[in-house]
Amino acid sequence: MEQAKLELCAMMRHFYQQGWCTGSGGGISMRTGSSYLMAPSGVEKEKLQPSDLFEYNLGFELVHQPADRKRTECFPIFQTIYSMRGAHGVIHSHHISTVLASVVANSLPINNEIALSGFEMLKGVGCKNTSRLVIPIIENTETESELTERIKFCLVAYPDTHGIVVRHHGMYIWGSSVVQTKLHAETYHYLLELYRALHPLVYTNRPLLPVMWMVDQITEKEDANRTPTIGPEWLERNGIEYHFCSPDECVEVVKRYDVKSEDTMLITADVDTTTFF
Repeated sequence: MEQAKLELCAMMRHFYQQGWCTGSGGGISMRTGSSYLMAPSGVEKEKLQPSDLFEYNLGFELVHQPADRKRTECFPIFQTIYSMRGAHGVIHSHHISTVLASVVANSLPINNEIALSGFEMLKGVGCKNTSRLVIPIIENTETESELTERIKFCLVAYPDTHGIVVRHHGMYIWGSSVVQTKLHAETYHYLLELYRALHPLVYTNRPLLPVMWMVDQITEKEDANRTPTIGPEWLERNGIEYHFCSPDECVEVVKRYDVKSEDTMLITADVDTTTFF
C-alpha cells in the first residue's frame, strides 16, 4: 500500500509538471488491491504526500481520512467511472488544451463531440491510425458533483471512449491500469493539442447539442449480430437517469443519424419532453 501511495504522489507531480493539474484544479485516483486511493481537494499538487491521501474500500466506504484534508470534489465521478468501466485509474485534467478543444468544437455544427482520424497517435487510446476517434463533450456545472449524471450518460452512449471533456473546464481520463491511465492521459492531451491546431479558434457560447443515442423502443434484444439494446429498463437497472427529446430540439444530430424508424426513440440528458417517431 505504501508503494502505491508513493506511486500516486509521483504521478501527481508528473501531471503538475505537464500543466494538467495546477492551482487547486484537477485530481487523481487509483485502485490498488482492495482499496481506492484519492488525492484530496485544495492541496498544492506538486507537494502531495502519501499521508495526504484518502483511502476507500471497494464499496467506496472510507477507510482512512487524512487530518485537515478535504475529500476531492471529483469523488462521485471517480466512483461512477470505477463502477461502470472497471477502471484502475482515473484522473481529472484542467490543462488548457482540454478547454481550448471544447471552445473549437463549439464553433462546429456538431459541438458535443471532438472527432479525429488518420493520425498515428490514435493507437495510444486503442484505435487504429485509420480509425475515427470520438470524444464526448458535456456541459459544465457549478460544482463537480453535478456532472455525475452527465458522466453516467456518456459512459453508456460512448462505450469505446476512455475520456470525457467538460466544456470550458477540463477532462476526465481513465484506464484499466494505472500505467494505461497515464498513457491515455498523455495521448489524449497530445490529440487535443493537435485538434486545436487543426481548427481556427473561434469563441461562441451556444448551447451544446444533447448527448444522445438511438435505441429500440419496444424491447431489449440480443442475437449473434447485434449488441443488447439500450432501453429504459436497462437504463434503470444501471442507475442512469434519462429523459427524452424531440428531433426539433436536436436537428443537427437527427440529420447525422438519419432517424426514420418507427421503432426508434431518441434519448438525451437534460431534456424533459418525450417524442416517439
